[in-house]
Amino acid sequence: MITKYLALGKLKILPMAAVVLACIILALIACSSNTPQIGEVSQVSAGYTHSLAVDNDGNLWAWGAGHNNQLGLGRNGSSGANESPQRIRSGASSWQLASAGHGYSLAIDSDGNLWTWGSGITSEFDEHYQVNPAVTAVTRPSTPEQVTTGAGLWQYVSAGRSHAIGIGADGSLWTWGNGRNGELGLGETGSHSIPQQITNGATSWQSASAGRDHSLAIDSDGNLWAWGAGSDGQLGLGAAGQEDFARGAVNIDQHIPQQVTGGASSWRLASAGHGYSLAIASDGALWAWGNGSGNQLGLGRSGVSSNSPQLVTGGADSWQSVSAGRDLSVAIDTSGGLWIWGQVPNLQRNYSAPYQIVDGSNSWQSVSTGTNFFQSGIQENRGQHTLIIDSDGNLWAWGAGNFGQLGLGNRSWHDVPQQVSGR
Repeated sequence: MITKYLALGKLKILPMAAVVLACIILALIACSSNTPQIGEVSQVSAGYTHSLAVDNDGNLWAWGAGHNNQLGLGRNGSSGANESPQRIRSGASSWQLASAGHGYSLAIDSDGNLWTWGSGITSEFDEHYQVNPAVTAVTRPSTPEQVTTGAGLWQYVSAGRSHAIGIGADGSLWTWGNGRNGELGLGETGSHSIPQQITNGATSWQSASAGRDHSLAIDSDGNLWAWGAGSDGQLGLGAAGQEDFARGAVNIDQHIPQQVTGGASSWRLASAGHGYSLAIASDGALWAWGNGSGNQLGLGRSGVSSNSPQLVTGGADSWQSVSAGRDLSVAIDTSGGLWIWGQVPNLQRNYSAPYQIVDGSNSWQSVSTGTNFFQSGIQENRGQHTLIIDSDGNLWAWGAGNFGQLGLGNRSWHDVPQQVSGR
């Protein structure tokens, strides 16, 4: 009787164990299949040590350094890095645009609401500047918080080192953060923790770019405007054709928007970097000005600087996307070719004119290069990384990855574009 009971018990236990094991396997499969994967991407932004992307379904993704809560994943104060794209699930349910700054992030949802998260301040020379408009105290929100001041509804936003620029749905222009060099364009050098409207210059705007300490914007008529720090000629207000400038009246800070009259008569895209500027004219021509000590202007002559727009004649004849970093510039021509110039720290290379990258995809559509706004050099340039989208919507990355900002599942430097799969 005892033997029979045990035998029956075994017959009962074995099927039960099998069922439990099968359930575990099915659960693991379900979890694996439900793990989000970044798909086709519509927009990317490379910050100092973190990255943001919006996919074609309106999902918002973040990866890289999270010590200032700039990833928006709700891991308050996390000092770890996320080496693969993580989906931001709080805030809005659908997004259209994101911008990664220095330790903070900004994004606009599909309804036009503006959100922010990450460091409430940036610190430089023992001075603190509020760049997170969602809060009025020194704080670091770990998830997106809606900005309820300013334009109300927004169409564009750009996060710089310690200031930001936004364009309202009505075309109005707004700035906030550090203004000590006049980069807020408000006619003074104060700092503001909430969006302030710029009333000088044009009345309607279409795009803008916040750099290290200067700003660029294009109005609805295609005119280009610049303001903020001007010591490196980055505002482009010098006489047409003038190069190798001597510091003078045109190389001073401007506290309100000033129209850039040199170069093209109509502009489509502008990018403000570290002491220099790049812009694409309406006819597709590429122009550069400001500090060129690292060959970041791409004018084909080593160390040339300029305080007025200079035509970039190397590389392609027509361009569709451009991004200015610190000493490295990246652009895509209208045929989908990818080009770089300036300093490439890890490879110890320096290109004075556009050099084509042939690795990766054969056709690219948009690019964003990391904004390392501090001392140059191999070690200090560890945050400079580049994100690019190919014509099929695939995301690629290369450059510095020590904080996981490439999204490749590691913290290595990559010399050529690598496709980002995410998880």
